Amino acid sequence: MLIRIQTDVDVPIYQQIIDQVKAQVADGTLKKGDRLPPVRELSRETGVNVNTVYKAYRELESQGVVRMRVGFGVTVIAQRRNNLRDSEREKMMREMVDRLRVEAYHLGFDEEYLIQLLTKNRRLAEDEG
Repeated sequence: MLIRIQTDVDVPIYQQIIDQVKAQVADGTLKKGDRLPPVRELSRETGVNVNTVYKAYRELESQGVVRMRVGFGVTVIAQRRNNLRDSEREKMMREMVDRLRVEAYHLGFDEEYLIQLLTKNRRLAEDEG
């Protein structure tokens, strides 16, 4: 598992860890049953405070991505968040899409480009799978 921390962005470090682990689960780099590095090891590798790594792992656990067990470490369970009501899931997705649209605007891209990019990425994922 490779985690890269960026200090020149506005995203909190613990959120960067969460986002990268979730991305690696989504793209198949991390699979159900894979073990994540222990908190202290990831802290050393990334230069991040132990408490920050622990916070990220706890949040990943609360989201159903990993399970933390004493003596067994942190294991990917790769569950989707189906435990939320449809209306809650849709609200979360709309908020993410809105953030993406705003960021794209500030980078100089329009909504049509986002649609093309999503379509292209979907086709690539289907070809790999």
